[in-house]
Amino acid sequence: MRFRRATRTLATVAAAALFMVPAVGMTTGSGSAEAVIPHTICGPAGSGEVTFDPPLGLTLRQTDFEGFGSAISCQGAFSGSVEIPQPDKLKGSGELMSCETSSGLDGSITFTWSDGATSESSITGFTVNQVSKVVIVAFRVDSGRFAGDDGKVTFQSTSETLECAVGGLEKITGKYQVEFGI
Repeated sequence: MRFRRATRTLATVAAAALFMVPAVGMTTGSGSAEAVIPHTICGPAGSGEVTFDPPLGLTLRQTDFEGFGSAISCQGAFSGSVEIPQPDKLKGSGELMSCETSSGLDGSITFTWSDGATSESSITGFTVNQVSKVVIVAFRVDSGRFAGDDGKVTFQSTSETLECAVGGLEKITGKYQVEFGI
């Protein structure tokens, strides 16, 4: 008799749990289908550029930056392409920036998607790796596709060296990749 009661209780709990779990591929709340698999990687086939004024060096100082990137293909929750179409679409400044650290960042990135949609984003981080010749711009999407998601743009320099120690780093040019939903 106790075995039957335990079996019935277990079956009732299991049935209730099934009704609480959404089916695979469904979204909950007011989200879109893109919210099911938030991670999207775009690139790294495109070319991009970031410039610094004044050039980044080894000492901290206030620096403005801007950049752009050509159209790159995306895989993940969105399978089209995205670009940072012109220099004023990635822009900002850091109260204190160098090739080694940054703080007091203020800036934005506008991503334009192949279907005409945009994603307006705030810059949340900026790092330069002198050894691997990589610049990473972290962001938070404020509005548009992937709103609320964090991401990063990775610029991989194709130049011989990064001029941090001698004369300063005026710009980095090379391939770039964007990740959304990290």
